[in-house]
Amino acid sequence: MRIRGWSVSVTMVLALLVGVATLHAQVVDPLPETAYWELVARTREIVELGEDLDAISAEWEAIHTILLADGRMMPIDTSYVTGLLSAEPVDRTAALSALDALTAATSTWRSTPANPTAADSLATILDRSEFDYAVQPPSLWETLGQRVLELLFGSETIGTFARLMSQLWPVIAIAVIVGAAVYIVRSFFNQFAQNVDLSADDPHVPNLTVAGARNRALERATDGDYRDAVRYLYLATLLHLDEQGILDYDRTRTNREYVRSVRTNPAVAADLQAVVHVFDETWYGYHPLSASAYTAYAARINALVDGKRAPVVEGTG
Repeated sequence: MRIRGWSVSVTMVLALLVGVATLHAQVVDPLPETAYWELVARTREIVELGEDLDAISAEWEAIHTILLADGRMMPIDTSYVTGLLSAEPVDRTAALSALDALTAATSTWRSTPANPTAADSLATILDRSEFDYAVQPPSLWETLGQRVLELLFGSETIGTFARLMSQLWPVIAIAVIVGAAVYIVRSFFNQFAQNVDLSADDPHVPNLTVAGARNRALERATDGDYRDAVRYLYLATLLHLDEQGILDYDRTRTNREYVRSVRTNPAVAADLQAVVHVFDETWYGYHPLSASAYTAYAARINALVDGKRAPVVEGTG
């Protein structure tokens, strides 16, 4: 059950991160023209040197719009470049050729940065067939969803929310990851704790008897400490089964080992498994136990210890 809980938590974290990353990609700011040309030059250098292209390919894939020097926004499709950079194997000659075509406009832009034809020069390069793209219209469901959101919240509210999420998504992602890590670590330590000696440095445990354990449980329950009371009742169960010759009580054994030791006796195993379940949830899981739940738990164990539901050891009649 714990492993299943971890997998569910991890799946939820991954789904949330994918959703946040998708939203961030949709509202990412356009790339300034100067940064675009720097990326072209840097990419060509990396390709020429034969370095790994995964990181630079990811940068190209994130580009959707260029902010020109005159304030205009120019949509751009980088699938041709990213396709060359991510191909297996990479055709570096073809990649260099495409980058050279872009670099050809760089000198014009740098020599006359205020030249109004600089944008036209960039547009001429991007109009080449390999950079051609067709804007895909939104699907019917996307259009309907957008209309519903605009009717409910207004287009300005949606835009504000999108901008806010673009700034907050790293914080949200970190919070989710930290929360998942805390849950996993706590689950791990709870699992590890089930292998810890039940004595827990309690001076009463080493010389404890069935009657002594039940008395200690009654004292702790009277004080309202049901968690400690459950522990003493569990110890009383183990001591009783040891007295009956059903299992060997050893403070260093784990709960699973006790259950496994009686698996050949289904009746004993069922009773012990039920007792162990409540004990694990209360003692190791720190789940609060109500007075009525404790009373039912105590009644079950007292009936077992008093012989009213005493399990029979196989082979003894």
